[in-house]
Amino acid sequence: MPRKPAISVPAVSLETHAPGLGAPDLTENRIVRRPFPKDAGERDCYRYLLEQMQASPDHPRGTKPEFKRTCRRQYHVTVDSFEYCWREAVKVTGARWDQPGRRPR
Repeated sequence: MPRKPAISVPAVSLETHAPGLGAPDLTENRIVRRPFPKDAGERDCYRYLLEQMQASPDHPRGTKPEFKRTCRRQYHVTVDSFEYCWREAVKVTGARWDQPGRRPR
């Protein structure tokens, strides 16, 4: 039986180390379609916020927590529903109510 020629293995390939991995991609892409408005209370809350933002697009007449309290008490919406209505009203009106920082006087 003929012998196979010996294969030389470079010493570099015998080194042990952790496998080189790229940076993990932790982004998650979701497209969730949500029916809007969910109910009459959410529709009324959204309409109220639209009116307020259209009346005063640059200077809110109150703080977001004040609007949240008013909407939750008056229209019986959840916190998530209020936040959704707030975001949608800001998008539609172009109001600058979502800007961080102190309110202008």
